[in-house]
Amino acid sequence: MKLEERLFLDRFNVHEDNHLIVDTSKCTECSLKPCTFVCPVDDYNWDGGKLIISYEGCLECGACEVVCPFDKIKVMSPPAGKGVSFRFG
Repeated sequence: MKLEERLFLDRFNVHEDNHLIVDTSKCTECSLKPCTFVCPVDDYNWDGGKLIISYEGCLECGACEVVCPFDKIKVMSPPAGKGVSFRFG
């Protein structure tokens, strides 16, 4: 199965509050922008020099938090019953 097909099996119960806490003050200084490459579902995108964060499809893996060279990303757990439900079909 391809990655896209496996991701389609996952279900999301999106919480109204963003659980990805990002201090974007250093993002323009970051030349590598690793968060945009490490996220398996492309939650981080650049649009006109501004970082756009789409938390609704987040897999809550924490990879973005690990690779941020400025330690400006924190992945918080959504409340119980919210977030991603993995289905390994």
